[in-house]
Amino acid sequence: MSDTHENHDSAEPIHDELLGKLALSYKLITPAQYLVALEIQKKEEALNAQVMMGDVLFSHGFLSSEQLEILNQAIDFLARSRKEKRFGNIAVKKGFIRRESLNKALDIQKKEKKEIGRILIEMGCLTEGQRQEILEIQKNTQITVPKYEEIAALKDRKKSMLSNHGDFPTLKVSPDALIAVVVLPEGKKDTTLEEINTFLDSSGVTYGRMPQEYLRACLASRELGISAFIVAQGQKGQPHVAGPLIIHFSPRALELSEPADPPQVRQGTVLGERELSQAGIPRITVFGVGFDEKGGQDFFFINGVGARISEARDRITAACDGEPFMFTDGSVGVIQQQTLEDPGTLPVRLEYDGHVLVKGCIPEGSEIRCVHVTASDIEGAVVWAEGDVRVSGQLVDSKIVAAGTVSCDTVRNSTLSCLGDIHVTNDILDSQIETACRCVAGKSVISSSIRARRGFYAEDVVSSDGAQTHIESGVDLLPAMVRGEQEKMKNLEMDINEIVEKIHAIESMINLSGRAVSDIMVNLKKTESERELLDSTVTRMEQKGNRQIVTGRNRIAALDQEIQAAKEVMDVLEADCRMFEKKMMSLKKKLQIKIKIYRELKGSTDRKTAHMMRRLEALPPRVVMEIRGEIDRGTVLSGPGGSMVLDKTCTCVEVREQAQPDGSNRLVVQPLA
Repeated sequence: MSDTHENHDSAEPIHDELLGKLALSYKLITPAQYLVALEIQKKEEALNAQVMMGDVLFSHGFLSSEQLEILNQAIDFLARSRKEKRFGNIAVKKGFIRRESLNKALDIQKKEKKEIGRILIEMGCLTEGQRQEILEIQKNTQITVPKYEEIAALKDRKKSMLSNHGDFPTLKVSPDALIAVVVLPEGKKDTTLEEINTFLDSSGVTYGRMPQEYLRACLASRELGISAFIVAQGQKGQPHVAGPLIIHFSPRALELSEPADPPQVRQGTVLGERELSQAGIPRITVFGVGFDEKGGQDFFFINGVGARISEARDRITAACDGEPFMFTDGSVGVIQQQTLEDPGTLPVRLEYDGHVLVKGCIPEGSEIRCVHVTASDIEGAVVWAEGDVRVSGQLVDSKIVAAGTVSCDTVRNSTLSCLGDIHVTNDILDSQIETACRCVAGKSVISSSIRARRGFYAEDVVSSDGAQTHIESGVDLLPAMVRGEQEKMKNLEMDINEIVEKIHAIESMINLSGRAVSDIMVNLKKTESERELLDSTVTRMEQKGNRQIVTGRNRIAALDQEIQAAKEVMDVLEADCRMFEKKMMSLKKKLQIKIKIYRELKGSTDRKTAHMMRRLEALPPRVVMEIRGEIDRGTVLSGPGGSMVLDKTCTCVEVREQAQPDGSNRLVVQPLA
């Protein structure tokens, strides 16, 4: 859920509706009085004036100032309950973060459209596992309407049943949430088993509770000095065991080498096989949240385009002829080639799960999403490739995102992000480049930004006062392909949180309306019974005395008015319920769609990230930069150990990280061997 703070001002419509329905539910007003207040509000709205339900009920003598105060306290209690359900407050209460960290994260959230949990993770204050645990707690926490007597008691007692302090116990949970311990308050000897059970319910402890006899014995041992005891134990998990994975072809390398024809397979060829995994046992916390325990040797085994998987899911075979390929999410498939004649100036819009060969230049305005791209030039286009990008000429004013390698003659005013090597035969000018492998420039790098995990190589590096060249090596990064999906996930999380907040607000309104209808129904039956009995009695008396009983008839008329008012209020409340239920149904459908999209995107992103990291594990980062010609003064050089600005122009140098006596590393510029 989102941790954005909300104001629960009495001028808010939801506060106004809650107050009227709570007054009905608490039986502080009659249905007839509620109808009068609604009618007054409608008349004022017709005059473009706004009058609040509480003001109407108070000014007409339907509510006392004390009753109005208690209703506002009840609404404040509901608001506090929703606030306590917020992500940040749970994180503080669980001891995952400090209040100061939450406040800093909230300040960041005001400037950036990010979910508070993601911000805390980026700040290094929270882990992904803790974030998932908090989301599950939010999901399982229910907000209930307090009783009138409980709210009224808060006016006279600072320590109450609704407080988490004072006379109430506290809950301690182990970091893995597999053990929960209750600590009883000092000075309170009469804590009952019912209070402990209620406290555990409100704390969300739903799984692995200790037997009632055990808890009763612990409470009885209070006189022996026992003030803390285990109340719940979760289930320890066991990871599943994955069998060995065997791929029967060599995936394209991330390091550029001498060009070679890619391998080809025929339909029916076995591409990969593995033994089936043995099912593991999920870890279940005391909050009833289950987590799958993942084995350290787990690999994804999914068939992609052009391949089929056996019914036993232990073998993948080619479904057509073509090039065997391992996609970014780890799936195995077979790709084919599509050839496009020279498009001239006509933009190309294409999505194709294979190799796109363009006989000519990919022109301005084009957008291509595919596996491999081969073209003579790319000018003003956007290309997303699961594999390699091969350009015999220049890349100009373009954006390239690739999970393989990129090679071309010249790069100018472009953005390149890829997992494999970037090899430019001539110059790189006014461009931003990042790669998880190496960046190689055959000639000059001019006024550009280069981030290369495994090293940088160039003939010359040119910087000017107005446009420095910045070279960073040894940096850990994933290509924009994954970062873009992670950003989509964050936006989806924000949307999901917003919908959940709306659903919870509507659920509160439906519960209040339903509760009010039930109470009115009970009173209505009593009133109708009273009216029927009175009418029968008055009729007999009138027949016996041969005269009208005025008092009795007046009372019957008053009861008729009460019955009519009650029915009208029930109609209004039931109409409200139907309206709210329609809204909630619509929101739940929207929520299901968003969650489905999010889960699919998260699964795909997690697989891509894991697969890319596995490919990079065999290629350790190297903080090395080699410049065979000149590197200008003013060039910024960076590595994991720090950064430096060259104070003079150098020739034929290499830049490496060197260990220092104090144990730190720093960049050192030395002659090229």
